[in-house]
Order: sequence, then C-alpha cells, then structure tokens
Amino acid sequence: MAEGWISIHRKLQECWIWNGEPFTRGQAWVDILLSATHNDFKKRIGNSLVTIQSGQLHTSILKLSQRWKWSEKKVRRFLELLKSDGMITYEGTAHGTTLTIVNYGFYQGEGRTVDAPNDLPNDRTGYEQTTEQGTNTRPTYNNDNNKNNDNKDNNENKSIRVKFTPPTLEDVSAYVYENNISIDPEAFFDHFTSNGWLVGGKTKMKDWKAAVRNWERNERKWNNDKPFNGGNKNRKVNWDNI
Repeated sequence: MAEGWISIHRKLQECWIWNGEPFTRGQAWVDILLSATHNDFKKRIGNSLVTIQSGQLHTSILKLSQRWKWSEKKVRRFLELLKSDGMITYEGTAHGTTLTIVNYGFYQGEGRTVDAPNDLPNDRTGYEQTTEQGTNTRPTYNNDNNKNNDNKDNNENKSIRVKFTPPTLEDVSAYVYENNISIDPEAFFDHFTSNGWLVGGKTKMKDWKAAVRNWERNERKWNNDKPFNGGNKNRKVNWDNI
C-alpha cells in the first residue's frame, strides 16, 4: 500500500486533460476534494445565510452532472456510494446540495509526517530536511499547501513576478464576507470566468482582490447615477472597465 501524500494545486481543474472527457470515479472524487472550501465562509442560499465550513462544497446534482459529463442518475449513485463508505455526507435542499468530506483534514496532511528519502539533497527547491541524531525527520513542503501558500506570498521577494491564479468562487465569497464588501460574489466570479479574467476586456488580471474592490466602487457609482437620483438615464455600467 502506498504511503505518504502529495499536494495538488486547484489549477489542475482548469487543465484541458482534466476536463477533456467524462470523469472517472477516481477523478470525480479528487474533484470534490479540490472543490471543497478550506476556510469557513458565509453564502446566501435562497433567502438564508448559510456558513459553508471547511471541507464542504455547496453545489447541485445538475452542476456535478454537467461538470463530470455524467447523467444525474449516475451522480446520485456515486454520491450514495461515497456516503455508504463513510467518505462523505451530503444534504439536498431546494437550492442545491451540500457535500461534507469526512476527515477533510486527513486529505490536507494536517498532523501527518512523512519520512524523507535519503537520496534527496538538503537544498532541494521547495524541500527542507532536518535530521536528529543522524535520522531523517519530517520534511516540510512549502509550495502547494493552502496555509503554506499564504505564508509564502507574504514573505516572497517582491521583485519576483508571481503568476496570477484565478480564485475559486469560495475564495471570492470568503473575501467579500470577511471585508464586508457589498457585491454579489457569484456575479463577479461568473463575469471574469466568462471573459478569461481580463481587465478592460484585454489585460490579464493581476490582483483579483483589487478587482473586487473596484467592482464595488463601480456598483456604488452606478447606483448613485440612476435616473431617480438625477443621473443620466442613458448611462450603462461597463464592468469591463474595472
């Protein structure tokens, strides 16, 4: 049986090889793991404000069917199979389905240790090896884990250009909630997903959080300029200008 674990970046879900054909059952399971939120955040579902907890994913049978290129019946059978094996629990409502991954922390490597291979040098990029009395102890990987990424972003040399990675809907929703920003995160996410995360329709986005704040400013300006406030009735907001 294989031992140890690896980190997988969520950007895998955007790769052509990931989405090019109907998912296997193993691929669908990994897709659930990648799609689950790693931070608690609040989301409006219907007329209620619901907290989506770490290790949960709010979706729907239809969305999973379209994403995995399966029939809805096959999706339901698969979720029941995962549930029967104690891998997930799920609850369906009129507004979708909330999946909860059992022992989510296990898949994130929380509290786990891995023996370091003896033939790896200590200065290998992204790998730190410590020894105690001549024996290898836990290596620390600093390149993919969500929490490690946050620390890395804060400490990284500012002269190094960091490649833009589009956020997930959960990332946008959490940022909007935590900073009390008055926008619809789904509208923001859908708009920029559809245009390839371009600012002004032609420039690749560099900072999605700044774009969220600009989106809010544009919405406020648009609301202040509505006809009943004495604004230009022919004015149309252009979200591509944020």
